[in-house]
Amino acid sequence: MVRVAAMPFEQPVHLAPSVMAAARAVPHRDPRDQVKALIHKMRAEKAITAFPAVGMMIDLDAYIEDVPYPEQASARTFVEEAMVDFDVISGAILAEGDQQ
Repeated sequence: MVRVAAMPFEQPVHLAPSVMAAARAVPHRDPRDQVKALIHKMRAEKAITAFPAVGMMIDLDAYIEDVPYPEQASARTFVEEAMVDFDVISGAILAEGDQQ
């Protein structure tokens, strides 16, 4: 069996003020080095998007509902069945996300 838990989270993102200023800059207004300013702006925007402030944490736990006798228990079988269950669930979650 698999237990699924989903929880949104928010993380504080502390970026340097210079990165924020570079992202807000308007390179075409710079009288010189517009290409360099544009590259700097694009790098700053990439740094901002690389650290999202919010996200979704998905926790998948596998467990045995009816524990078998020790001679029938196999760690290998448990892991193989858990991986199949995880693949089915992750496929359903990703398919649901693609539909929205």
